[in-house]
Amino acid sequence: MLRFVDGHRESVGESRCGVAMAIAGIEVTPQAPIFEDDGELVGRVDFLITGTNVIVEFDGKVKYASGGGDVLWKEKRREDRLRRLGYIVVRLTWADLDRPGAVGAAVRRALKAA
Repeated sequence: MLRFVDGHRESVGESRCGVAMAIAGIEVTPQAPIFEDDGELVGRVDFLITGTNVIVEFDGKVKYASGGGDVLWKEKRREDRLRRLGYIVVRLTWADLDRPGAVGAAVRRALKAA
């Protein structure tokens, strides 16, 4: 497990996602900045699958519960911008992390669609 340690991950959920993808042989860049064509930062994504337009985001309830509807609205608008730029967004939750192979399968489906 120590070879999967990466200080760029910002939560336990992100760490578990990163390990699950590494075990599945999926190479990622954590906390990847994504920019509009004019250079404006859209935001940092949890993971960008290396060499692709597939983004993986881990969603825990704490992020959304602590800020009311405004947090969810901002995240929706951010995802809309990412999709307009041609990215495919895979969202994972704790339930996905509890099912062996679910993370790799979800990412592979997105890669196939890409």
